[in-house]
Amino acid sequence: MPSHAAQDAWTSYRRAVDDLYQLGGPGPQDRGEVSLRVNRLEERLDEVVTQSERLQSELAADLTIEHLAQRELVGLKLLAAAAYDLSIAADTALVDEEGPAAATDRAAASEVLTDPDLRRILDAPPGAGTLGIVVVDRGARASDPAEAAAELQERIWEFLEEIPDRTAKVGMQAVAGMGGLAGGVLPAAASLPVEELLARVPDGVSSLLRRAARLVTAAVAKLQAAIGGEDQADARKQASGWLGEINGEAKLVAGLVGRLYEVNRIRAEVDQLMEAAAGWPEAHRYNKINETLEELLARHGTTVKTLTWVLRALSLVKKPLLAAVPWGPLAIGAGYVGALGYVVHAGGDYLDWYRFGDATWLDRVHGLRTTIREAVARDAA
Repeated sequence: MPSHAAQDAWTSYRRAVDDLYQLGGPGPQDRGEVSLRVNRLEERLDEVVTQSERLQSELAADLTIEHLAQRELVGLKLLAAAAYDLSIAADTALVDEEGPAAATDRAAASEVLTDPDLRRILDAPPGAGTLGIVVVDRGARASDPAEAAAELQERIWEFLEEIPDRTAKVGMQAVAGMGGLAGGVLPAAASLPVEELLARVPDGVSSLLRRAARLVTAAVAKLQAAIGGEDQADARKQASGWLGEINGEAKLVAGLVGRLYEVNRIRAEVDQLMEAAAGWPEAHRYNKINETLEELLARHGTTVKTLTWVLRALSLVKKPLLAAVPWGPLAIGAGYVGALGYVVHAGGDYLDWYRFGDATWLDRVHGLRTTIREAVARDAA
């Protein structure tokens, strides 16, 4: 069971963020806008950083929960909190660059901090799992077994097309965001432990920029923790290899995803499993599998949307930090590498890819192959 410590940490982090910002005016044009409170700014930022680091620690500890849906929600919480960290860091760096007057304008973090979906993820009770935040619009199901079987087959085809396509789109966005980083930055960003990123911040930077650096580092730590596994260095090494294969070309991401996922191999195995299900006399057997896959697609869609917010927040903080060499580009690069690694591993998890066998990285769902295999096995028993 998840502990209450992570939710308590989120409550403290949320309060610190709410204390750092003030909502916009009462008019409709101001709805959803926030701005930094310039008084006691550094003190408020220190509290945000402290609570962010505490939240990361507590959430990372909950990734060992046995219940998969609860573990998946923990991963989403880490992603959502990383988006918060990055957007706040962007505002902090902006004030450092342009002065306190910049804080009186609409904050860069407005869209991120006021997004209801991110807030829903972070507010969700850990015990609810992803079912507590995902709404699935279910249509009518066929009562005829043959029709139900045909509908299930269509869902399987949709699954095998949609997951790789979503993954490729987010991956392309991540690779495109890496543009402007020097050629040697990404391999270094992928290989450096998160502690090393903060150590690269020189002593002479301003107090505000140092706080922005801590927030970006906290976000990167959350992205790396979200992938899971005992040795995060292995995950970073794998992502670095993928970057070398892509070589900065966003258009090559789809080919990489296709090779990693081995969709045709998965399709062949699933087709073979479905042959054993041919002729089931009850439509509800097919419908139950269909509903499970429908739910999985909705859950994956939530993951993709959350990662899109992370990438949006990275784009906000990227510009002010690119000039802060050497640590700024390294931290931004590590953020993009983390996002790319997560989306590829998540898609593989939903498909039940073959690549890592028994590895526990991002083992959060019973994916496509497992769902079909277990349904057929139950019938055989």
